[in-house]
Amino acid sequence: MSGRRLLGVVFVSLMSGLSGSVPALAGSTAAKACASHDLVVFNLIERHGEDQGLPAEIVADAAMKLLDARVACRDGREAEAIAIYAGLSARLAAAAGRR
Repeated sequence: MSGRRLLGVVFVSLMSGLSGSVPALAGSTAAKACASHDLVVFNLIERHGEDQGLPAEIVADAAMKLLDARVACRDGREAEAIAIYAGLSARLAAAAGRR
């Protein structure tokens, strides 16, 4: 599977994967704590995917880790989720700095 196609599959999964749990999360403490982190990391992943400045495997791995963070948020494990988001931000910044 080509890198571009892989990214497309990953982003479709990101957009639809947890959509059923969004209403359950609305207004919860975990959702409020995670929302800003999620938005920042999602935008980083999207930007790196669009500009193709990083290998597709790095972007796809980050997208899958984003799903892990979302699941942790949904399950009320916000500290774990925020740690995942922070790690993703750092890894993407480091990878972008090496290119």
